[in-house]
Amino acid sequence: MQLELGYSTAQLTGAYSLALAVSALAGVVVGRHLDRHSPRALMTLGSIAGAALVVAWSQVHGLLAFYAVWLAIGIVMAAVLYEPAFTVLAKHFTAAPERRRHRAVTGEDRPSQTTIGRDAYFKTRHSADARSVTAAQ
Repeated sequence: MQLELGYSTAQLTGAYSLALAVSALAGVVVGRHLDRHSPRALMTLGSIAGAALVVAWSQVHGLLAFYAVWLAIGIVMAAVLYEPAFTVLAKHFTAAPERRRHRAVTGEDRPSQTTIGRDAYFKTRHSADARSVTAAQ
């Protein structure tokens, strides 16, 4: 893109940064909407808009239009990415067994995958096992 359109790295990065900022601001409105309504319509419209924006992005020839497309992409990002997807999971799995399945899918109750989290988890488990063996004797 940089070579074909003649934009600098800063200009391209600025457009993406604009999309992230717009996504953060739009996330508040999207979150309120998702609290009150089903996420199905919002995510469907957002997906359709996202596809149309990718086509629009391919036709951009000016910097202002490039930024306008990325501004709109920021709104779509708020409507279809990570947060709305987890809202769908939370609303779908409402009963206790379903919540357990959700936790299994998302890894919500698992120890951290980092070395520190893993070591702390096993240390706690082994300490508990040692205490129970000592108490049983």
